[in-house]
Amino acid sequence: MLVVSFVIIGCTTQQISDVEEVPEAIEKIPEIIEEAEKSEELPEPELTDKELLEVVEESEKEITEEKPTFEQAVWKKRIDAAMAPSYCPPVTKMEYPSSYYQGPLIDSHYHLPSLPDSLPGEEEGEEEIYKQYYGHNYVDEDDGEEEDEGENGLDEEPYLGKDIKMSEIVCTLQHEGTTRNFAFFPFYSEEISPYMLEIVKRTEEQYPDLFTPFTDMPNVPEVPGITSMKAGQMLEQTISVSPGLFQGWGEISLYVLKNGAGRELPPDSAVLQEIYPVIKKNKMMIYFHPGENQRVSFEKILKQYPEINFIVHGDQIKDDIDYLMGKYPNIYFTINNFYANQDIFLLPNGKKDFFEVFENYESLIQADLRAWNKLIEAHPDQVMWGLDRDEEVLWTFDRDVGLKLVDYARAFIGRLDPAVQEKFAYKNAENLLKN
Repeated sequence: MLVVSFVIIGCTTQQISDVEEVPEAIEKIPEIIEEAEKSEELPEPELTDKELLEVVEESEKEITEEKPTFEQAVWKKRIDAAMAPSYCPPVTKMEYPSSYYQGPLIDSHYHLPSLPDSLPGEEEGEEEIYKQYYGHNYVDEDDGEEEDEGENGLDEEPYLGKDIKMSEIVCTLQHEGTTRNFAFFPFYSEEISPYMLEIVKRTEEQYPDLFTPFTDMPNVPEVPGITSMKAGQMLEQTISVSPGLFQGWGEISLYVLKNGAGRELPPDSAVLQEIYPVIKKNKMMIYFHPGENQRVSFEKILKQYPEINFIVHGDQIKDDIDYLMGKYPNIYFTINNFYANQDIFLLPNGKKDFFEVFENYESLIQADLRAWNKLIEAHPDQVMWGLDRDEEVLWTFDRDVGLKLVDYARAFIGRLDPAVQEKFAYKNAENLLKN
């Protein structure tokens, strides 16, 4: 109820009566009160749960529709470019000689390129976004400096969205006829990790049956950008964003890299001991590239964590893997060192020399059988096939290269004992996914 009060101070009754307007004003008081009551805002009725939810959703929509920051706009552009569609020629079913393995293939070792790790504004096409936000062009302090070429005169490592799209990678896989792969998604820097996570999520949404995601995180605790966070916490934080998205952790190098980076990291080292409980809790696999003389260290961990499946590869553990697989059912070995142990992705003339290597299949297959046949037959349930493409070499992902690699794989597998062919080609990898 609106209350109207009049306080008249310092006036006599006679003075009031001398003022002609007062009686009229008094007469209008009821009208004033009535109008005031009509105009007074009434309380809003209580909302139902449904109506309240609609209000919240509308508010969230308004928030998300706010203009993104410059950095957000750039990263969205990079992610959209990485996941953009591309033309893929119709896939033709390949016909192989009868001596070749004819069944499914799972590539158990597949490296994927990363998004550009440069600062927002430094990549081609981002200058315009920068100008829209800041009103002037981006100034690159290193502009004019020559970029180093990669090994063997090749360009620097390719980036998703800049040099190749995920759809182009998928196209190559479809033409190869591989049914699935163990895919290492790189998370090399703290700044890029949230955006690579978005790549993983969108890849799984678009190609749910093709990739088995592994989070390929930094190898050692001294890596710049992650020194403030322990290895276990970092992994936990990454996988907690999308529980169940990642099936494994790796590939993790436990040896000193060719460029001298990193350090020897035994499997029982303190930093890795932080990782294992997280892996066990989330029922993930681990993918290692061991270093030299790590057999004793590996045994400790295999005994300590029988629930964790370890996948390893590389020459450094070749002399120990027969012993370890014979004693521990939770260690698996992926053979990547084919082609008479030639590093085909780093040949002097690149793709040209790559195809010259395969002019004589017979000599290569005989060399590979001598190197691996005995190990495969001794451990038919623990050895797997994989290509180990080099994510730093763009032509690795070309369709004609992929077709040649798979053609050779089928030729080699076809020479193995028929009892082990399917296990090596895909079943062992498939069983790991089931477990």
